[in-house]
Amino acid sequence: SMARSNKTALHLLLLLFAGFSSAFTLQKNPLVFSRQISLKTAAACKQGSLLQSCRHAPFAAALSRSARKSIEVMSSALPSSNSATPSSDKLVLSGSTPMAGCVVNLIKNIVGSGVLCLAGSVAAFSDQPKMLVAALGIALGFAVIAAYCFALIARTCQMTGAQSYTEAWAKSIGASTAWLPNVIVIFKTWSACLIYSIIIGDLFNDLAITAGVSEVAGIAVTRTSIIIATHAFGLLPLCLLRSFSFLSYASLLGVGGILYTAGFMVLRLFEGSYLPGGEFFQALTAAGASAAPVVVSSFDVKGTSLLKSVILISTLTSSYLCHYNAPKFLKELKEATTTRFNLLTYTSFLGAFALNAIFMVSGFLLFGGASKG
Repeated sequence: SMARSNKTALHLLLLLFAGFSSAFTLQKNPLVFSRQISLKTAAACKQGSLLQSCRHAPFAAALSRSARKSIEVMSSALPSSNSATPSSDKLVLSGSTPMAGCVVNLIKNIVGSGVLCLAGSVAAFSDQPKMLVAALGIALGFAVIAAYCFALIARTCQMTGAQSYTEAWAKSIGASTAWLPNVIVIFKTWSACLIYSIIIGDLFNDLAITAGVSEVAGIAVTRTSIIIATHAFGLLPLCLLRSFSFLSYASLLGVGGILYTAGFMVLRLFEGSYLPGGEFFQALTAAGASAAPVVVSSFDVKGTSLLKSVILISTLTSSYLCHYNAPKFLKELKEATTTRFNLLTYTSFLGAFALNAIFMVSGFLLFGGASKG
């Protein structure tokens, strides 16, 4: 009896060790974890050679069923035994967009008008310049985590053969809940479209008023007509494109606009235009002379409230949110390999972090605790 118990315990330990080893191998290099190994293990379990000796253990039957089920799931996700094992560095598809174009597209996908809120999010919890170090550290941490998760989605597509976010979810988690990411992605993208529609309507309406344009081709230039025109003749055709390759030109223009804005913020910072005695400082204080006083900038007045740093954290959670597009970038990248996709991912996310850092630092050093988002 004692020998049987020892033998049972030994087999269970070996089974657990094999499970952990297999999981580690699958995580490090899923394609090396070949179907042949899993089929041999499954055959051993079916024959009872591994678990037969511990059949008297109370949980042996449950353990056997669990092991067989796990092996079946892993086997179904791996390449068939009669096909050549693909290279561990190859992804599922190879697109036509070169690396540079994908990097520009992804950076523009990540960085949007939200960068203008970052200085205000820092000011929400501190008006001390030294806290910028902590804020930048948090921003970099979010960038790295977001990049890892973005690459992980592509790796899931590699392992399962999925070509979309929903398909990857269905094959890795379950088809019954595949509607969930669809609902979340639709809500997120609808919200983004709504936000940008508001920005487009307000911006172009103000530009039209400044330029003195009140009518075009017999149509009154109003906020509503601007939104309808830009959606019908600008955004809708772009949304109907089947490839990201053409968008690289529009993305390049968008990134150029962001860099242009960042450059002006840095220029104003070094000029001291908003400091006492500066050109815009005088104009702003004069404008507020007859009304409420205007606080142009504020430093080291209210101090730091670490609890309110959650405002910055909540802003950063959406600053790198583009993961629903990971499968599409995977399909679009030319000569796609795991190494190249990781290079695309980390280059783009670190580039987005650099742009975020420029806006955060220059905006905060311009206005301090008076920064608005």
